[in-house]
Amino acid sequence: MQTSDEGNDDVLCFKSEKFLSKLSVLYEDYLMNTTPSSRELFLQAIRRGLSINILLNYLESLPSSHRTDEEEQDYSELISNDRELLMVAAQTGHSITEYISDELLVSDRELILTAVRNNFRNYIMLDDDLQNDKFVILEALKGTKIALNQLPFEVFSDREVMEACIGVELSGCLDYFNDDAREDRDLVLKCVRACGNDLNHASDLLRSDREIVLEAVKSNGGSLKFASQSLKSDKVIALEAMNNSLEAFPFISKDLKQDEEFINHCLDNFKITSLKGINDSLMKNRNVVMNLVRNGMSLSVTPEGFRCDREIVLTAVARRGSDLQFASDDLKMDEEIIRTAVKQNSSALEYAHESFQLNKEFVLDSIGSKDSENCYLHPDLTGNRDFVLEAIRKNGYLLHKTKFKDDFDMIIEACKSNPFSLFKLKLFQPGLFHNKSFALQVVAISGPLLQLFDERIKRDKEVVLTALEHDENLFNIHGISSLTSISPELIKDREFMSEVVELIRRKRF
Repeated sequence: MQTSDEGNDDVLCFKSEKFLSKLSVLYEDYLMNTTPSSRELFLQAIRRGLSINILLNYLESLPSSHRTDEEEQDYSELISNDRELLMVAAQTGHSITEYISDELLVSDRELILTAVRNNFRNYIMLDDDLQNDKFVILEALKGTKIALNQLPFEVFSDREVMEACIGVELSGCLDYFNDDAREDRDLVLKCVRACGNDLNHASDLLRSDREIVLEAVKSNGGSLKFASQSLKSDKVIALEAMNNSLEAFPFISKDLKQDEEFINHCLDNFKITSLKGINDSLMKNRNVVMNLVRNGMSLSVTPEGFRCDREIVLTAVARRGSDLQFASDDLKMDEEIIRTAVKQNSSALEYAHESFQLNKEFVLDSIGSKDSENCYLHPDLTGNRDFVLEAIRKNGYLLHKTKFKDDFDMIIEACKSNPFSLFKLKLFQPGLFHNKSFALQVVAISGPLLQLFDERIKRDKEVVLTALEHDENLFNIHGISSLTSISPELIKDREFMSEVVELIRRKRF
């Protein structure tokens, strides 16, 4: 198995902090103790998870003063015949094939089998003779991250190898096998049990085999797509497929989709939201439509006649508030339906009758609902100062939707309600964030908001100290603190930083 330190690009790993921290320990050991040889250093490093390639790069960069005469030769040659070191690397899951000497490649079967079992890349790097070796292939298939397309095509005629391939790839393996294998009932049955989509590559005869199709849909409901037409009409198979995945429904036969008893059973037991392809008469059945809406079908695709059904519409908007737009005009004036829609999605108020959109009390009640920063505000209300003031006191994010987004007092009120609503307001009023008077009022509400202001403000001692005084995240290691926003110039000011330390000490104790 490949370690987390080893990837396709060893250079990236060589530069990583994780690598450097591990290597620094080894390097200190090496400098402080003249006894360890390069070989012992290699063994320590490999056991700690570093790849041979990285170690080679590192050792070759060592000053000559830290090498013995023996070590002046090519490091890759030093390890190519070192079986113990190579075996440790193979057992740890490193890529070692390119470093093994020709002699060991030919003579040391155990080393090769260990290497390919623990890292499939070692198999890929072997020469053709070893790649075609059945026992090497079988050992490689015991590992992880295996790519069957890297195996020689000829091996897919061997029964033992084919059975070892089953379950190796999530996408299946039957596609790689020869035509005879696709007609082999026992082999296909094993394949579809591991991956239902292998049914796609079985012979036509076996796609009509009830047991094989049943096993395939148990593994992957969507594999019903590849079954024979007659088995797509089999209720047991269809329900088993649905039980595994709702993606199977489109592949059920038209005959079953016109069976009211079967459809109602599906609706009662599965969260089906679309009955595409069913008998039109079933979509006129109120119970069928109600079940679909309850499962999440949008009101937009329900027959027109059901959009004035109060119970169906109420059920729909409770799951998806925006479905209010598809309700009949009469139901867009139903207060319970509107409240339910707005509670689920505050922007749904846009689809209610205008009398509700202009009702200040109703709108203010809606602002207290979920996602109220998205609440729809009628244009006639966005210029009403008293209404806007009440609205932003409930949710400061709404200010940018009104005609007062450049009003200093309104901005401060919005900030008191939702300090981080200023992030959105900065898009509309960037000039404010150069203003010291504005900055003092804002950081007095929430110190971390110092980060929004320009560098000149971040250099202002009065503003910074005010921000620190009102910083709720000052001792929260997971939060954003105003400490991180202080200008580098101020940090160099020893007198000022003494004030900061004293302020922090006072707040802490």
